[in-house]
Parts: sequence; structure tokens; C-alpha cells
Amino acid sequence: ALENIILLSQIKGDDPESFAAFYRILFGFTIPPHAYKWIEALYNARERERGIVIEAFRGSTKTTTLTIGFTAWRMGWNPECANLLVQVGDDIATDNSGAVASIIEFNPGFAAVFPHVKPDRQMGWGAQGYEVMRTDMDYVKWRKMNARRKDPSLLGVGYKSHDIIGKHPEGLLIIDDINDELNTASERELAKVRKILTDTIFPTKMEDTWTVFVGTPWVENDVLHYVSATGEYDHIKTPVYIKGDGKTIYTWPEKFPAELVDRR
Repeated sequence: ALENIILLSQIKGDDPESFAAFYRILFGFTIPPHAYKWIEALYNARERERGIVIEAFRGSTKTTTLTIGFTAWRMGWNPECANLLVQVGDDIATDNSGAVASIIEFNPGFAAVFPHVKPDRQMGWGAQGYEVMRTDMDYVKWRKMNARRKDPSLLGVGYKSHDIIGKHPEGLLIIDDINDELNTASERELAKVRKILTDTIFPTKMEDTWTVFVGTPWVENDVLHYVSATGEYDHIKTPVYIKGDGKTIYTWPEKFPAELVDRR
């Protein structure tokens, strides 16, 4: 379609504007303005060698934009890197890593933007790990180039999984909503999550890893607050509305207008 040709011409590099065009090609709709702000903040943090904590309301497209869309984007740009997705449980992590894999395998938009990045079925293409390859270079040369990388191109796991141990994603490490009703029910449960975070998840990071914590806040000392308090991460908050000067400004009025928000 003509629109896609125009959008493709807008992809000029590894930057927020190009990602917005990629998003539109991939999903068929425009990135919501608040989600575009996350991407800008992410690149801004990256320039200063910092990770980011993105705190946002339920239904704000956190998973679509970051866990699925941005992961596919990073894999297109850096197919030689390992990427790790950590969620509250194995099932949801498997679903979302599978969604990224489907984009790489079947989405014509992804193929138009990154024509040389394809599944490497020989090395693995399933919930245990997805491997991609570059088809614009000799396969033997590609494998040799990746010989030192022990982790798959993409793996999705629950935060309690032993599979995290020893992983070193030098691409993207995305920790998406690892708190829930159960593990925020008491200080003891929260402490268990924080221990996994400090003992198992933090040590996976490499010097150059894009590190993104994303979620909906649960309680005062949950993971999002704990990570923000380290001072090593930029922190962006996206509430469903903001009150100020006697006015209420709704973040995404097209999807969450006043009457819907007020009913919740």
C-alpha cells in the first residue's frame, strides 16, 4: 500500500520517529501519544547510559508497545544480540515472546523493514528460545560470528524461573509487570521478589543492555518503586488522568474518556 511505502521512507535509523513509523507498519495503527513519550524517554535514557522505569495505567498499550513492538524493533536492528523478557509467570512470558516471534516470522511489515532478519529454525524456534539469523550473509559466517553467544536471540520467562540464571542479554532486558496481587500482599512476599531482582535479574545485565522496567504500580515498595529508588534509572509516570488548575486532563481520551475512567 502507498501508506506503507511512505512509512518505510520515514524509517531513517534507530530513533523514536523511525520506531513510530515501524509501529504503524507493524500494527496498522498509530502509536498513542503517551506511548510515543515512553519511546522518547527510553532513547533519552539510553544516550545517558541509564535504564528506565515506565509506570503506566492498565490498558495503556505497555505490552504492545514495549514488550512486543520494541523487542521486535531491537531484534531487527541487532539480530546478533540476546534479548530477555521477564514477566510474572512463564505462561504470559511465553505468550509475549511468541507474539514477537510471530511478527518476525509472519508480519509483512517487519519483513519490509528488516528483510534480512529471519527465523533460524536449525538453532531453535520455540518457547525454549527463538533464534534469528541474517540472510544477507553466509550462514557459516553468521554462526561463527555468534559462536560466543550462549543465550537465544529471544527468551521469555517468569521471574521465578531458573532459566534466568546465567543469562546475559546484551540486547534488551525487559521486565514487564512482575508484581501481582499475590506477591504484593505482604512485606514478606515483596521482599522475596526484591531478592530475586537483586540476586538473579540485576546480574544478567551487561554494560550495553537496554534495560526497561514496565508495569502498573501496586504498592509503595513494589518493584517499580524499588528500582526507581536506586537512582540508576530514569522514571516516567503515565497515569490515566492528571488533575491541575481545577481541570482534569485525560491521557488517552479516545480509549479512556472521562465517563469510562470515572466508572472505574
